[in-house]
This record gives sequence, C-alpha cells and structure tokens, in this order.
Amino acid sequence: MNVAMARHGSPVAHRDVQAESFSGWVNLRDGGDPAVIRDQTHATRKTGDPLLLRCPEGWVAFYGRLDARACLARALGVQNEPATPDVELVRLALDKWQENAPRHLLGDFAIAAWSEREKSLLLAADVSGLNTVYSWRNGDRIYFATSLRDLLRESPVPLDLNEQYVADCIAMNLEDNDATPYQQIRKVAAGTCVVASAGRDRVVKYHRYDIEHRIRLANDNEYVEAAWELLQRAVRDRTRGLNTVHIMGSSGLDSAAVAAATAAVHSKPFEYITAIPDLALPTIPLHPTQRNEQHLVEVMAHAFPAMRATFVPPAADQNWDPGWPEHVQANYAPHRTAVHVAWFHNACGTAAQLGANTFLGGAGGNMTLTWDGWRRLPALFLSGHRGEVILELLKGCGGSPRRFAGLTWRELIRPLLGPRYDYRSLEKYAGLRRQAVDEFDLLSRMRATGNDPSFVRSLDNRVWRLQTLLRGRARRTELTNMHRSLYGLTQSTPLLDQRLVEFCLAIPEDQYLRNGNYRWLARRLLLAAGVPAAVAENRRFGYQHPEWFAHLTESRPAMRDQIARLRSSPLASRLIDTDRLDRMLDSWPKNPVAAERLRSELGSVLAGSVAVGAFVQWAENGLRARSAVAGQIRD
Repeated sequence: MNVAMARHGSPVAHRDVQAESFSGWVNLRDGGDPAVIRDQTHATRKTGDPLLLRCPEGWVAFYGRLDARACLARALGVQNEPATPDVELVRLALDKWQENAPRHLLGDFAIAAWSEREKSLLLAADVSGLNTVYSWRNGDRIYFATSLRDLLRESPVPLDLNEQYVADCIAMNLEDNDATPYQQIRKVAAGTCVVASAGRDRVVKYHRYDIEHRIRLANDNEYVEAAWELLQRAVRDRTRGLNTVHIMGSSGLDSAAVAAATAAVHSKPFEYITAIPDLALPTIPLHPTQRNEQHLVEVMAHAFPAMRATFVPPAADQNWDPGWPEHVQANYAPHRTAVHVAWFHNACGTAAQLGANTFLGGAGGNMTLTWDGWRRLPALFLSGHRGEVILELLKGCGGSPRRFAGLTWRELIRPLLGPRYDYRSLEKYAGLRRQAVDEFDLLSRMRATGNDPSFVRSLDNRVWRLQTLLRGRARRTELTNMHRSLYGLTQSTPLLDQRLVEFCLAIPEDQYLRNGNYRWLARRLLLAAGVPAAVAENRRFGYQHPEWFAHLTESRPAMRDQIARLRSSPLASRLIDTDRLDRMLDSWPKNPVAAERLRSELGSVLAGSVAVGAFVQWAENGLRARSAVAGQIRD
C-alpha cells in the first residue's frame, strides 16, 4: 500500500492550460484549406499520433481515442494496427463508409473531416457525450472547434445568449440535443454526425440505445463474468499508451470497480487521488466513513499493492464564490454546481502535478454497473408479484421499521402515484421566477422528455435509466472541457463505455436486486475481483463535501454582491427570483445540522442561481465589449 497526503493549501498551477483540441473554418464553396485547422497538442501526446491528417481527398481532424482498434483494423484491411494512428484509421473508415463511418467507431472522440470530392464537411461526436464539435455557420463558411472557448475566441460568432438554454440550466432540464448557451452556435449531439455542404446540412443519428434488447445467460455467475470482462476491456482501451494511470476516485462502488479493473489489466503502479474534507471545519453529523472516505480507500489500497493513494483536502485559499469567474472563463458556459466543482479543484490540480493528462473516474456507474435495482419493484407489484415485492423490502430494510417505511414510500408508493410536473416541485431546486417558467413552457417540455421536477422514478425502470443517461451526457462536454482548460486533464469514464452500458441495460433486473441485496451485480463483481468486503459490502454512501455549509457561509458576502449585480442584468433579472435569493441570505441557518435540512434550497436554488447568473452577466458584458471593438476578432 502506498499512501500520500497532499499538503493542505499547496499552490496549484491551472490557468491557461493548453489542452488538446482542434479548431478551424472552411468555405463550403471554395473548398477547405487545411492550413486553417489549428490544433493544440499536449506535450505528452506520443510522436506520430497527430490530431490532423492531410490527404489528397481532403483532411481529417480527430480528437480523442478509438477503442476496439484491432477489430476496426481488420474491417479496414490494415495490417499493422499497432503502428497506425487513430486519425489514420478514421480516414480509412471515412473512405470506406463515408457518413456511416462513425457507426463503426467505438471510443470517446470528436471528428471534423473535409471531403474535397463532395465539397462537404463532416462533424461527428461520440456516444458518451464526452467530446463534440461546436460550430457556427455564416453563409457558406463554417467555423468549428472542440470547445466553446476556442470557437468564441477564434471566430466572429455573435455572443447572443440562448435564453431557453439558460432557463433550462437553472431548472436542470437537460435535453440531449444540439443546443448550446449561444443562439448562433450548435453542437453535434452525442451519437450524431452532421454533414454540411453548400446547399444544406444533414443530421445523421448513427447510434441509438436499443431499450428492447435483452441478454439472457445460463446462470448468475455468467453475468458477473461478462460484466467483469467488459469492464476490464473498457479500462484497457482507455489506458492504452499511458505511462502511468491516474484515477480520481472515492471509496464508492463505482470508483472501486475502476480501481480493481486497473489493477487487473496493468502490472505497473497507478495513482489514486481522493478528495477529502477539511476536518478543521464543522460538518454535518455523519458516520466517520461517510464524512471522510480516506480509511476505506486505504483498505482498498492495502488489497491492491500497485495502488498509490493520495488524499487531497481543499486548498486553504480556495475561492468558494458560486459566481467564481474562473469557472465561466474555463469554457464560456454556465456551471450551476460551481461550489461542488470547487471542492475537487485542489484534487484535480494535484492529479496534474502528478503528471496526469488523462484521469479515469467512476461517473455513470449508478445507471450502469452499480445500478441498485430498486426501481423494478413497481412493475413487479403491478404484474401481481406483490409477495416478492414485500420480501425485497423486508430484506432490504435490515430489520429497521423506519427504513422499511422510507423504502416503501420512495421505491414503490411514490412511483405508483406518478410524477408531478408542477411549479411547487420545480421551485425546490430552481430559483426561476414563475413568469420565466411559464414564458419558456418549462413544465410542459419537462413532461415531454420525462424529466420530472419531483424526481419520481418512472414505472419502466429501463426507460428511466436511459433517460437519465441521456440527460447526463447532454452537458458532459462542457464539464469535460472545463477540466481540460483549468488543469489540462481529460476525463475518461469506463463505466460509460458503450459496450458496458448496452450490456447493463439488457440484462435481467434481478441481477441488480435479489433478496434485498441491492447493487448485487456490482458487489459480486467487486468481491470476485479482490475488493475488500469493507468496501464491496459497504451500505453507507460517502458524503462528498460534508463541510459545504462552512464554505457557502464564507462566500455569503460575495453572493450578496453578486445578487445585487444580477438585478442590473436584463436576462438574469428576468429569469432569476433575486428577491427569493436575498431572503435566503437573510434567514441563514445557525449551524450545519439546520443547513443540511435546507441543502437543496441553499446548494441548488441559491448557489446554482448565483452561478448561472454570473455566467449571464459575464456574457452580457462580453457582448457589449465585443460590440465596442467590432472587427478585432481573429479570422
């Protein structure tokens, strides 16, 4: 076991980090000059694996990573797959399958490709939502980039805000589409490619999850073995070519699965960075392993000698203001969870100091490998298996009447009553004015997409899981690009691997919940992979950022000032109920216990609204500044 503690308050270099990206423009009538492609290549990218490939047929710009390369190479007739860069495989795939090429590609990637013969530009995004291409079409000229920041810095695109997008961001109404915070800018939606020519743009949806697909194996053990094989494959693909693997993880089942698979497929030591609280500050009352996950991570590191654990508290000089400009300037997009992101700031900086340019994480596991299985109960109940439902609830509550009542209400009765698409449910976590909710028809649009503001689970748990996965990927690119901009880090998510997601959606629901043992698939897999029972069988959720109230209290004066500024913003004052935010500051809780009962209101309504409002004000100021210096944008 190797354990280290990052020094509290140690400085972290993170400003103006140059991460891998590409950007450029083409004229669809005159042709695409590859000289206009600008690529920023990370210093650690291996020689001979370029972002841009020029060829007689045009050019291909590729950012990201291809998986299942050997299978793709065979389909393309490539003899020396290990020596062939990803971008060359993409070029060959485009030559063979044209606009259908992305459906033959696995991985996390963004693609821009110019066809000289067709005089067309193809832009493609991966299925997971980690990477995309943003674009602005001005007549026959298209500007494009893998980040909003690059596109806005390198083109004269108008800064006019997409007001509906901003309102949706405050309401957490995440739609899996091509919308961005700016009216004139589109992004390529996940699992989609766009083919632009002088006459028109065509959108090709190259991937859809098949919710009707089912997988049946011979016995329970085979499901565990199949899931373990897919997880190892996902980690192996994502760590190809890395000298050292870095994981940003906790003691939860998601992170433990990534650590176990990394230990299984790599013989060399790997770094495991865990954010821990500043225990000098008051926290809410919690079990010690919930408040601070360090002990359980150390238990896991003891089981995997190659795992080098580093524990990182927040920096002493961390800015906890939800309207912190650095978050906005990192990607020119709103982030309503800015305070939560700030809690990981020092941990991300530490990962960069340890030499990471890519880190693995456990994001997405709750809907895939570590799905708890409880949402199958309403369907079982309606199908007449009521005895089985009661048995699962009784065994799952561990003999606690209080837990039995809570489980029965949350997982059975409430879903059977149905969702509530009403303002009262929405206002519990969104600081929108009632007039803004009506103006943008928020509740009707949430009903249309199944995004229930009361967070009631759908009776069809597979549909609910898929809807949650699709909403999650809708804004994933913006967060990914913020990591790249602030720290030079690229996030990689094995538990959102397309192959693993499709498997987890297709297997029987009783693999996740059996005899009250929820997350049964993950627990069996972890125990078989050597994860200690203290971690694999742990039923207590780790509580990230348990000292949140102390940090939010520190930023209270800054929030007061920011709310006053929002009143002068034309859009923010129209969308955000600033009077309500002021009342929340005036009736501040006296201690963390009282604050925890109001965490949704303080963390989501107050801090979330301030964060999005700060972005709106920043964009409005930028629009005025750009108007004053028209013509100075680089072209």
